[in-house]
Amino acid sequence: MGERLRVSPEGHLKIPDKMREKLGWKTGAYLECVIQDGVLTLSEVDVDLFEEALKKPDEGSFDEIMKRQAEEKEKAFDLFDKKIQEPPEEVRPEDKPGFWD
Repeated sequence: MGERLRVSPEGHLKIPDKMREKLGWKTGAYLECVIQDGVLTLSEVDVDLFEEALKKPDEGSFDEIMKRQAEEKEKAFDLFDKKIQEPPEEVRPEDKPGFWD
């Protein structure tokens, strides 16, 4: 009989050390997940990290990132302009004229 595992709120599973050792899986190993007839099977796979790095990103992903950054920048500038135009609700004593004289 196998061991029971609990899925964390993030969806993680902790495979027991003895099982990993028996399978020879090291930290950072890549696993392929296959579901067949309601059964999840994990198998270690070799991954060429250089080949993975060369894969093209999704089309338009760079444009989407740039658009999001521009929107965030615009929001920050708008908030700054709004804050600079609104007088503070309470003036601190050290901000009053003559305090430091």
